[in-house]
Amino acid sequence: MIHAKASLRWQIYPNSLEPEMKKAFEEGWRECADFAVEEARRKAPSVTGHLRDSIEASQISPTGVRLICRADYGIFIELGTRDHWVEPVRKKALHWEEGGEDRFSKGHMVSGITAKPFIQPTMYGNVKKFESIITKHFADLK
Repeated sequence: MIHAKASLRWQIYPNSLEPEMKKAFEEGWRECADFAVEEARRKAPSVTGHLRDSIEASQISPTGVRLICRADYGIFIELGTRDHWVEPVRKKALHWEEGGEDRFSKGHMVSGITAKPFIQPTMYGNVKKFESIITKHFADLK
């Protein structure tokens, strides 16, 4: 299964920090992750809310956070698709309803979907915000 994801890392080595600085850094990262999830959920297109609700953050290292969309179709919304051919796999024809009428096809082209990115713009468009959150946590040490 492919998920839409983006990662962000800082070049800081928390094990070399004093305990109170390490704690401030970890708290800052947690706040950055919470902000990123909230922001990505705000940007995500929503029909049923499943895509939006499947967005979460995970820590990939002491200095790295990954934002992930666990909805199966999240990657297609994030990156878009191109026009492609669809055909039945287990049946003789595809079936759908359109305008109150049954439609059938043994195969046809479907339009791709336009990308509606929400993960990458959140991570890469908010670097200054993440820096300010981390800086604020260090400033609170004084």
